[in-house]
Amino acid sequence: MFNRSLAAALALVGGTFATMSFASNPHAQLEQAHLVPLDPISVPIIDGDQVRGNLNIRIVLNAGNDAGEGELVHALPQVRSTLVGATSEYARLYASPYKPVDSSRLASDLKAAIKAHHPEIGEVLLVEVSARR
Repeated sequence: MFNRSLAAALALVGGTFATMSFASNPHAQLEQAHLVPLDPISVPIIDGDQVRGNLNIRIVLNAGNDAGEGELVHALPQVRSTLVGATSEYARLYASPYKPVDSSRLASDLKAAIKAHHPEIGEVLLVEVSARR
């Protein structure tokens, strides 16, 4: 499931690929990644009893190897459910449409949530994050 434009986007946002060494063969190293993009996730930002906006994210998971990628594809509904729950919790506690999203904290929260249920997943990569009214 290799996608060169996805790899370029990850490099631009400071994902794992930005730190890889491309000296020997950059395409071979990127093709070894087992990336599984998820559909966008959007959860409400609730303040008290009012909806103030939406937190929107796009995530790519690195399965680590071929076997992990196969398992991940079959477990996507459970994985997505876990990520939606963790994103909702982050939105409830920390998100606001009036200030920047702390993407490093969000990534850390998502990784902790997913590792608790699916330790075989290598990385949770945030490709896009926004909070809007």
